[in-house]
Amino acid sequence: MATRVPSSRTLPDPYLVAVALLLALVLPNPAGYVGAAGDDFYYVQAARCVAAHGWCIPDTHWAARWPLVAPMGAVFALFGDGLWQSMVVPFAYSIMAVLLFVRVLDEAWGRATALMGGVAFVATASFAKGLLQPNVETIEVAWLIAAAWAGRRAITGNARPVLWALVAGLFLGLAVQARMTTLAWLPIFAIALLVVPGRYRRLALPALVGLAIPIGADMLVNWRLTGNPLLNQHLSIVHTRIVSSELPAWVDRSRSPLFNPQFIGGWAPASCIHTHWTVQGAVNLLMNPQMGPVLLGSLLLLFLARKRLAWRSPEVLLAGAALLYTGALIYALAIDPKARMFLPTAAIAAALIGRLGVMLWQEAGERVLVGIMLAGIVVMGAIATGKRFDMTIAGPLAGQWARENPGKVAVEKDTAHTLTFDATVRTLPVWPIEFRPRVIMLVADRCSASPVARSGMMLVRSHGFGRRNDPLNLCEFRLSGPAGSPRP
Repeated sequence: MATRVPSSRTLPDPYLVAVALLLALVLPNPAGYVGAAGDDFYYVQAARCVAAHGWCIPDTHWAARWPLVAPMGAVFALFGDGLWQSMVVPFAYSIMAVLLFVRVLDEAWGRATALMGGVAFVATASFAKGLLQPNVETIEVAWLIAAAWAGRRAITGNARPVLWALVAGLFLGLAVQARMTTLAWLPIFAIALLVVPGRYRRLALPALVGLAIPIGADMLVNWRLTGNPLLNQHLSIVHTRIVSSELPAWVDRSRSPLFNPQFIGGWAPASCIHTHWTVQGAVNLLMNPQMGPVLLGSLLLLFLARKRLAWRSPEVLLAGAALLYTGALIYALAIDPKARMFLPTAAIAAALIGRLGVMLWQEAGERVLVGIMLAGIVVMGAIATGKRFDMTIAGPLAGQWARENPGKVAVEKDTAHTLTFDATVRTLPVWPIEFRPRVIMLVADRCSASPVARSGMMLVRSHGFGRRNDPLNLCEFRLSGPAGSPRP
């Protein structure tokens, strides 16, 4: 016997539930900035330049992403340069993304769908882990969701549809300025124009005008300052030439990554499963605990609901759009298939879980399965989100060690990036570029396994931050011999 979904009056507020779950997943271990060899160090450096000079001509693709760099620089200028200040902008964008995501589902399919879809979205670890960490992936998906919200208002009979189409294009342009990969949506929207009623096609022009506003403004500024209006686009294209451990040495970095099987199959597999390059990207996403649960859950529900869906139903069209977008990033742009790079795909998968989960919940035989699946997504998200280190103690401790031996201490490069918000650490010379008798280093293992220890220096002291099966140690080494003198 079919059961009904509880009325909206008996359901908890989906906005409050989604935000509360996100905070519950992240705040027990409020790790934000990571540093080391990660992107967030370069965003912080670019924001520091903005705070000091008002604006700086970008010299890397990180510095060119002004929807993150500009507001973070403003926060640094107003409130100082620090770890907690670096969390303000990503936190604001994350909350914006969650509230607008729930709003879109609520308006389109009702409160029950918004509740279930919102839970699935925030429990996706690749999104939740960006709550406090400087990153552009959260900003991209936030502006994309904002564009979807405005675009829906343009086509659902609201007043001033042309204005809302313009706003949707403007929001899409801001997403492009965060990550150029957003442009992959343009051919998908062009295909969508072929299947929508003709009265909606007239909204394409104002949407394109809105899209051109931030892109054109960016090009105008770069042309004025450097004479090259395509500076940011150039920086995005050539960033794959930067030496990284994510690509093996046999990949020819001098070639374009576009449609390049070397890049497609060369990225380090996050799942540790090595397969043929034609399927490696999909395996990376589906097997990655940071996104795999929500993707597999949506595929399962699509399979179970297949007989209830027409080929032109919104659910099928959404799934098709996600497939085209994911394929474009993996095979056309050869993007590193890490979970955080595909947050728009995760958002669509979560929306499908909300929509199809409510649909199948109405049948008594599917309630248990839907409930277990949603609970599994939350549990997996909590586990994957919790695997982070809180570095708020490491910086001050490293600074204290350095002050005990003034002028004698250097810091390893990735450690300097990680602890950049400590004023003392930031002033230390970087090892091995500059030599000192003592070196401080963060090691994701035993201190004795570090390259400093293998170079012949002796461990003086250490402090552990990690778990028993996931160690992280702050280590201080000195040259062996009396009083730290070099060995003969």
